[in-house]
Amino acid sequence: MATHAVLQKVLITLLTVLVAILTTPVVNAEVPRTINYQGLLTDQDTGEPITGTVGIMFRFYRLETDNVGDSLWGELHLNVSVTEGLFHVILGSTYQIPNSVFSEPECFLGIQVGSDPEILPRIEMTSVVYAFMSTRSDTATYALAAPATSDGDWTVSGGNVFRESGNVGIGTSDPSDDLHIEGDQVRIRFNGDSENNLLIVAPYSLSHGGRIQCANDGGGSLKGLELRADPVVLMGGPVGIGTSEPGGWARLHVQELSSSNCAFFEGVMRGVMARAYGPASGSFGVQASSTNPGNIDNYGVSGRADSSTNNYGVYGSCSNSSADYGVYSYGNFHATGSSTKGGGGFKIDHPQNPENNFLSHSDVSSPDMKNVYDGMVTIDDNGEAVVELPPYFESLNESFRYQLTCIGDYSPVYIAEKISGNRFTIAGGKPSMEVSWQVTGIRKDAFAKTVSVGVAEMKESDKQGLYMHPEAFGFGMEKSLNKKNHELMEDFENH
Repeated sequence: MATHAVLQKVLITLLTVLVAILTTPVVNAEVPRTINYQGLLTDQDTGEPITGTVGIMFRFYRLETDNVGDSLWGELHLNVSVTEGLFHVILGSTYQIPNSVFSEPECFLGIQVGSDPEILPRIEMTSVVYAFMSTRSDTATYALAAPATSDGDWTVSGGNVFRESGNVGIGTSDPSDDLHIEGDQVRIRFNGDSENNLLIVAPYSLSHGGRIQCANDGGGSLKGLELRADPVVLMGGPVGIGTSEPGGWARLHVQELSSSNCAFFEGVMRGVMARAYGPASGSFGVQASSTNPGNIDNYGVSGRADSSTNNYGVYGSCSNSSADYGVYSYGNFHATGSSTKGGGGFKIDHPQNPENNFLSHSDVSSPDMKNVYDGMVTIDDNGEAVVELPPYFESLNESFRYQLTCIGDYSPVYIAEKISGNRFTIAGGKPSMEVSWQVTGIRKDAFAKTVSVGVAEMKESDKQGLYMHPEAFGFGMEKSLNKKNHELMEDFENH
């Protein structure tokens, strides 16, 4: 009879027992916030006691006719074990029963079994549960208004309980500190709506303010302070980690001078998220510097990426790929691998008006990894000239190309001897004639052999229809090859 279909026809008989575990406490004990409840379940058709497992919802109401939405408190007990009709639960074991439930003379208990409607009539609470508001409890009007009394250790005065000397122990009869709590786990619950559930107030004269400090007692490693909350909010500032004097120029000051790492962040999507709101110029989402007096390299920012797809050690983004800077370097720039770009050149202060103008030139590009060498040579009395090239020329280059131009006169100059031993010979000129020469070669060094430069390539299927420079073709970022990266950046900006 413990099947779902049968349980939908279950009624709770009015044979119920409220067992008061709220025995009258002494002045300094806290009233338990739970109620033992026992009941009898029978089948509404046969009247036979039920055996099985059911879910029961309990609610307290101010009036017997209140709607379900007007309940003062509710608690669902899943998987209640029923044996020959009898069951037992502890009300308040999941959600604490507030004192306000029994602040008025009348209170009714509503019971709902499974998906059945709530059983009527509701059960009126008798005086036993009003031990919650006993005149000797911690919430009693009498206790709050009682005259100041003292048992030699503690003084009760109105709503205050205090002692002026000695230590307080919980779980120990020999407290060694102002408050000494002995146990593997200490739990303190705050149920108020105030912003300051736990407020530490330090005298105004203390320059360091209030402190929470973890100290090691009796040897062993110190684990430190662990905060578990979602979210953890620290108001005010600045906050210092590893320093008792955090700099006023930052809200968070982390200092570690004894090891190599100061802070470590690890995440699934982003290890570090940073955003700056500042004036029209001069804001940095992330700013880093490195200074080391030793004879080692320093890196302001170091990035690394490892994945089975495209990897970016450092990724920079801007709103306009042809006008703004995704990455800007003040100083030299070096890459050990290949460099590709939509365009290139140099931009300098204009030599003729450096205060007011810039001068820009574009690079010369080639489908090959080509080097260019040129110079001037003077023809000797035999009508020849030997051009000496750098000693590394033939080690670096192959597939040579030549170009000769006579200066000041004409003569049928030509290459008499091709490059060999890092030199070549020009012939056919007039004595003392100047000749301008140019030689190109294609790189053949070890690195060049590992790089395959595709002049015209088919875009991968997932990149077709997308552009490196969508704005040049009249499209927006939705047509960009870097759309996914930009979406990640926009998602960050919207948080």
